[in-house]
Amino acid sequence: MMKKIYLSLTVIILFSLYVLSTTSKINLGQLFSANLTNTSIRQSPVVTPEKTDNSQPLSPPPPALVPSTPGRYKNGEYIGSVENAYYGYVQIKIKISNGNLNTIQFLSYPNERQHSVSANQRAMPLLINEAIKAQSANVDIISGATDTSIAFQQSLKTALEQA
Repeated sequence: MMKKIYLSLTVIILFSLYVLSTTSKINLGQLFSANLTNTSIRQSPVVTPEKTDNSQPLSPPPPALVPSTPGRYKNGEYIGSVENAYYGYVQIKIKISNGNLNTIQFLSYPNERQHSVSANQRAMPLLINEAIKAQSANVDIISGATDTSIAFQQSLKTALEQA
């Protein structure tokens, strides 16, 4: 009998935490990892996406991330394909200078749902910085923004194929 009570209480507590995390800005993954590892939570740079105009460029990466030696791409601006990210579409625009990828701009991204907005605020700058550092579409998928990450990779790949 006591096992059933403890199990019921555990389910109620976990459900309550789930509801809190989906209705507020609490990230349970960060909360639990911070408590388990006893380390502070690192905060990612936050970029506020505009809901009305998706063509605003994100802040450029620090100059140290842009290679200074001539690269393998043709200079110019290229637009990637529109890719489905389940809750919206991702399309990027890149700029190649001195043969290197140095600017990536999101032309569209999922931004209708609150979860999509918060996940993409965290993921988009990381994806951009990693792609510029790697000079390719071979970047890590960002947890919590998996669909956006995969769509970003695909759109970037098509843009780089044009270059």
